[in-house]
Amino acid sequence: MYDVFKNVSRIIFNTDEIHDKYMDIYGEFKDKTWIFKQERLLQAPSELRSDINLKHDRPRILIWDDIIENKDYEFIRELKSYDVDDTFDFYFIGKISDEYNMEELGFVYETNKYDEITLVEKINPHFIGMYTKEVQPTLHSLYRAWDLGIPVFRIYNGRVANKIKSKGGGLILDEDPKVAYDRMQQIFMKNVGLYELTRKEILDIDFSPINKDNIMWEVKSKYLTFYENNILMVIHKGSGGTYNTSFDIMQYAGSKYNFYFLINDVNYVYLLKFNYDRDFNDYTFTREDFKDYFELLETWHLSTSFSFTPENLDEYEKLYEYVIKKYNINLIHIQHLLFSHRIPQVAHNLGLKIILSLHDFYYICPAYNLVDNNLNFCGGKCTPTENICEDQCTIGKSEIEYPILRIFNDSWKKQNREIFKYCDHIIAPSKSTRDIYVDNYPELEDRIDVIGHGYDYITDEKIDLPELCDDKPIRILIPGHLSIVKGINYILKLKSYDKDNRLELHFMGNAPEDIDLSEIGVVHGIYERFEFRSLVEEINPHFIGIFSICPETFCYTLSESWYYGVPVICMNIGALKERVGENGGGLIIPEDPKEAYDTILEFCQDNAKYNKLKGEVLDIDIKDRKTMVSEYINIYDEQLNDE
Repeated sequence: MYDVFKNVSRIIFNTDEIHDKYMDIYGEFKDKTWIFKQERLLQAPSELRSDINLKHDRPRILIWDDIIENKDYEFIRELKSYDVDDTFDFYFIGKISDEYNMEELGFVYETNKYDEITLVEKINPHFIGMYTKEVQPTLHSLYRAWDLGIPVFRIYNGRVANKIKSKGGGLILDEDPKVAYDRMQQIFMKNVGLYELTRKEILDIDFSPINKDNIMWEVKSKYLTFYENNILMVIHKGSGGTYNTSFDIMQYAGSKYNFYFLINDVNYVYLLKFNYDRDFNDYTFTREDFKDYFELLETWHLSTSFSFTPENLDEYEKLYEYVIKKYNINLIHIQHLLFSHRIPQVAHNLGLKIILSLHDFYYICPAYNLVDNNLNFCGGKCTPTENICEDQCTIGKSEIEYPILRIFNDSWKKQNREIFKYCDHIIAPSKSTRDIYVDNYPELEDRIDVIGHGYDYITDEKIDLPELCDDKPIRILIPGHLSIVKGINYILKLKSYDKDNRLELHFMGNAPEDIDLSEIGVVHGIYERFEFRSLVEEINPHFIGIFSICPETFCYTLSESWYYGVPVICMNIGALKERVGENGGGLIIPEDPKEAYDTILEFCQDNAKYNKLKGEVLDIDIKDRKTMVSEYINIYDEQLNDE
């Protein structure tokens, strides 16, 4: 038995008594043990409780959540402040921060002091209120409410709100506490029928897929793997297209693998687990909703901050080995290596296969966009300069202490040649990205596969675009964060030649603080991914402008534009040049802003040319996300099955 315990990763007992007897003999394996007491599966109640009566009872709202964040406490306190007539009784069950005086708001019961289910049945609430945002309630919280036949109030979008929208059994309230309170009062005081209807919806909920896909996952996920293979995705702290691609892969492949997400920062590392949800609806998915789909498992504050010098990364090496062993990782997929250079070597030494995705040009130069100090594309070959130490290249991450890149470049490429040796599969999102890497690393000629990103959203209905008219300006919509490398200086120069206001510029996104976009166009502000189509339809542009002076490795904005039928104006570089060159659907402009301005005006004098461009867009086949993920699944399976 000793050898058995030694060679397994988890030992499960179904009673405390059996566990204790074994540990008296094999105590050294205690860290591997887990006591799993089978709980009954959830099910909709056969009938609703008859002892709930709004005509005679004061409405009882049970908040069955942890209140440990100030924003959540302030929301509930403000909500309660509008209840001047004490219309409602509020009850609290959960972990509550010592900073907050919840007793002034209602009746408080701390967890672990009571049998929660018995307590809930004793309180007999009319609704369970899920008001917290900073501490997100889990789906299990929703299901246990339904299991008891209790409908739910939910504030904010996210997994719980999406379930309520699709299955009923609850009501979504406004994020404004006053509006939320007025809605609660309306339901209880004036619309008892809606309350009863909401209760009855619970009877029709099918719990069988819920138990299979969610409850057992919630119960077991911290200790057991739901599937045989555990994939660790590695990324740096941030946002944008790399995160979107990672999330798409996890969502569409989450029924086949367990995904762990390792996020690296300057001196912090976070490990999260992705919670697969078959009913996921990303039509209204926001940046805030990302955290709904991940469970934070562990956080580490490292004593050593990240450095580009390899000998300073020993602490990271020990941490990565710990994660791989503890969570039984079978495969590593590196989305980005910033702050995590040691993980390829660690994983390789432990016998794991490694997949590396090339989302930018970081492995060619730490500046990762290949734009030099004069804002010219360098291709990874440093442009000559008289003052190497002062003429530093354009850098993205200001919180890192960078070496002088022109001096450091050869050493950097030497480091990455070693990293590439550890990788079993390398993926680029475009042929142009692959070509730039091969130009810098000829040994990668036959080692890089191309998988373009997938895109599909809400509706494939094309936008009805306007005609070009001599007496009206050319409307160009420019989305995204307009940094220097994304072309903000280029746009300013382009517009400076527009003395007759032939170009009407619209901006969706933001720009550096020292630039006022409203001086050169119409500003629509920051937008969420799901809002793209509606905003484009409202603005109704002739073109979408993508003015990156660096080579894009793929460009989601190009896919979005084409998906809804809008041609683009773009630069003659990188994936933009490649994709427009292969498919049409865009006007490629010179890198000189004056020449570009003249090119745009000349092209737009001919409606036939413009209509031809619109027709090309309609013929472009945009790969959807499921197709993209199927290509990744093939690679995952190939690597996992390769002994």
